[in-house]
Amino acid sequence: MALLLGLLFGQLGDDSATMQTRVKFMMFLSIYLGTISFLVLPFMYTERALFYREHHSGTYEAITHYWARVLIEVPFVFFCGVFTWIFYWWIGLNSGAEQHFYFLFMVIAMYFQSISFAQAIAALTRNVVFGGAILPGILPASLMFQGFLVLRADIPDHVVWLHYLSMYKYTWEGLVVNE
Repeated sequence: MALLLGLLFGQLGDDSATMQTRVKFMMFLSIYLGTISFLVLPFMYTERALFYREHHSGTYEAITHYWARVLIEVPFVFFCGVFTWIFYWWIGLNSGAEQHFYFLFMVIAMYFQSISFAQAIAALTRNVVFGGAILPGILPASLMFQGFLVLRADIPDHVVWLHYLSMYKYTWEGLVVNE
């Protein structure tokens, strides 16, 4: 995916004509990172049954399971870093080291946010069928209220709170402001 992003968006200029393309790239990246939750959802149900069994037998506590889940994600965070290093300089994003590390932080934060979201869906639903049915409805709704498709000022007052709950909002805004 990093190679495709580099080929498609490679060496964007700094002029105002390419600014829209940069914003669109940030939006695509947010969506891509948000859909990672689809990949891990089935595993959450398998692990939940294992957790209940081990927890009831006194093998480990909930906090131990939580930290084990965090440690399991560390290799994937490394791949997020490699993914970012491949296309960041190729595309010609903001060349400062501080901006690059902030960008990397935002990518990793969105990764953990999408994984946490999948864990919450798995905790609130009985099986992968229900979780798999809910997730595709929540993610597009979150995307609609994020601020790219409809600006915050144009969202009706009675649903503006959805703008602040959008899982894409903060990552996308952070990436755009960083650029």
